[in-house]
Amino acid sequence: MAYDAYLVRVPPAETAGFLDDSGAVAGAMERGRARRGASLELGEAWAPLHFVLTDEVPIPRDEALRRGLEVSDNPLEEAILGGEPTPSGTTYGVVRFLPPDAVRRVAEALAGVAAETVEARYDPDWVREMRVPMVWADTEAEERAWLGDAYRRLVAFYRDAAAAGDAVLSYLL
Repeated sequence: MAYDAYLVRVPPAETAGFLDDSGAVAGAMERGRARRGASLELGEAWAPLHFVLTDEVPIPRDEALRRGLEVSDNPLEEAILGGEPTPSGTTYGVVRFLPPDAVRRVAEALAGVAAETVEARYDPDWVREMRVPMVWADTEAEERAWLGDAYRRLVAFYRDAAAAGDAVLSYLL
């Protein structure tokens, strides 16, 4: 079963109540999706991107801790599934909230990893072995290019969000 990841930029003034008001979260998601450049659809690239960036199975930090798994403080782990859970849910879990200071740390960490490095780190055999959801193409080169494109869009999204001082909401559908 595949699902897609979405990220939405939110101006700090709109983040009041996010950790206890699902209506505030839903409203910010809707406004963010309507604003040009304020949302990013990663599609199914989110899982292999997370895995390639962190070498960890793509699950949120709080869920990893509940399962007794080790987690690190690497900001790259926060890029797609990071932040605090909100009371707003989707079909595949909760909407997560990453405040502006964390967005800045993620943007800095992403800027330090070239897309070519992400493409080079991609190992289809390891992705399969770890059962990370992946869109398989006809060739490994096509898969690398697909991940590289998604990564470049992720870097640009966080660069722009950090420059604006925005928070980020992330969710899976």
